[in-house]
Amino acid sequence: MKHRALVIGAGRIGAGWAWKDLTYTHAGAYRALKDRVELVGFVEPHPERADEAERKWGVTAFEDLKEALTSTNPTIVSVCTQPEDQLRVLPVLDAFPSVKAIWCEKPYMGYPCKKP
Repeated sequence: MKHRALVIGAGRIGAGWAWKDLTYTHAGAYRALKDRVELVGFVEPHPERADEAERKWGVTAFEDLKEALTSTNPTIVSVCTQPEDQLRVLPVLDAFPSVKAIWCEKPYMGYPCKKP
């Protein structure tokens, strides 16, 4: 089974925005695993970052999380947002049936996600 990865946040750690070296990004990690993982998109409310992520990675950057989840049907989601945004994002992911794994960047705020 090939996993489908969605990255929430197209900043430095998510997409490499404003960085020349894209090796240490979530998108870069998924591309490095391209035989097992397909990068399917980003969620990014800032238009400049969204445009840059689309250009660099060749996938759609959505403004709306629920639209992105419905359109891409990911099995893996990277949460590359500020810690205070995690509590808004994680319950949405927890309720979406295709999401099997969540890679949460920055200090985890303690949301009780679904058990495997």
